[in-house]
Formats: sequence, structure tokens, C-alpha cells
Amino acid sequence: MRSVSVLIVENDFIQSANLQKGLENLEYEVAGVANTGELAIDMASQKQPDVVIMDIDLDGLMDGIETANQIHERHGTPIIYLSQYDDVKTYRSARRHIRAEYVTKPLSIINVLNAIDNLLFKPNPQDKQPLPKINDRIFVKQGNGHYAVFLKDITFIEANREVAIIHHTTSEKPSTVSVNLGTLEEKLKGFTYLARCSRSHMENLKKVTQNKDQMVENPATGKRTQKRVLEIGGKVIVISEKFKSQITSRFHLH
Repeated sequence: MRSVSVLIVENDFIQSANLQKGLENLEYEVAGVANTGELAIDMASQKQPDVVIMDIDLDGLMDGIETANQIHERHGTPIIYLSQYDDVKTYRSARRHIRAEYVTKPLSIINVLNAIDNLLFKPNPQDKQPLPKINDRIFVKQGNGHYAVFLKDITFIEANREVAIIHHTTSEKPSTVSVNLGTLEEKLKGFTYLARCSRSHMENLKKVTQNKDQMVENPATGKRTQKRVLEIGGKVIVISEKFKSQITSRFHLH
């Protein structure tokens, strides 16, 4: 098992020498020592250390925070900041946007080792993946609680202004959710069998029993025209022209 590689960036020769000696005595590999930000960036690119110990106050044009940001942006290397300042403002500024630890001077080798351990060997909270959601159902509010509507049981969903009404096989009474149909469609977009077929309807394509042309009356004008419709459990739903080819292509038509 190889040693942990450390780049020391410190403009105080005595402190950098003492830190290097302490780390090497504990079998850490010191990849190099730099006293300016510019040199540190070059050495980080060449040596690819596991961690950089970075003094905030450096010689040259760049301070330790700017140097660390550039190294982290290029290589993702975790940073241990060293500083004589222990105020909260400096601490927050140093840790912003990157994974870092902060050790105040005068240095204790134990504090440095603890910082290395925290960065390299303890889980990064930012790396935690959210637990997967139960995605075979949605929960609909009823009274003081929520009850499940399984997606496979949904027959169709219709819009009613700013709510969506979910019809399903488990109950004769549909369920109402307080989101519009567009928002609900976005939440269900991973379930391709639940498809939008008109401005006001989504259908469970697995529940379709008929896909046919039928004379349909326009309620506004009373005029009857031929439309493509889907039938689910006795309910006839007109497919709008916008979704017609998309919907019909999903079926095997002979």
C-alpha cells in the first residue's frame, strides 16, 4: 500500500521544514514544497498529490485561497488550509466551493493528521446519494394522511383547471391531486406508458381497449367530425392532432 502523497505550500521555511520532517517520520510522502501560489499550481500538476497543505498567506501575487481554488478546479485535490487566523469569516472563505479542512497555527502535527484523515478516509457528505424513491405509486392526500395509488392501476388522468383528477381501477371514485396536468406529467415522465394524448388528458396505454376513428361532436359548435379516439374501461377520449402520431405509433396496428 503506497504512502499518502502531500504537497506543502508554505512561505515560512522553518515551518515547512518542520512539517515535512514530521510527515516523513510518519511515513507520508512529501511530493514537494512550494512557497508561492504559482509554483504550487505547477507542482500540483506535475506531482498529482493526494492532498495539499496550503498556507493562506503566501509570497507572490496569489494568496493560498486563490491558489487552492485553482488546484481544486483543475485536479479536484482536497486542501488543508494553514493560517494564523481563527476567525469564522476566514474559515468560511477558505472552505467555499471546495472540500477542505482548516488548521490554525501554531501547527500541531496531530491536527494536520486528523485533517488528512477527515479528507481522505472519511465519507464525504456531498458524495452521499439520495435513497431511491418508491416509484411504483403516488400518494394522494386524503384527510390527515395520504393513500397510495399504484401507477399500474391508473386508467387515465384528466385536467380540471389547476388540479389533476386520477381515475384508477382500485376505486370508482377518482383521486384529486393539487397540481396541474403539466406538472404531474413532468413528475411521471419516466413512466412511458402514461402518455399525454390531449391538452386535458393523459392515458395509461396499457389499459387501452380500443384505438379507432369515431365521429365526435364539438360541444362548442355542435359540429360532428371524425377523430381518433382511445377507449379505456368504457371511457372514450379524443386524441388531439398534436399527439395523434405519437400515440398511435405506440401500438401494433394490423
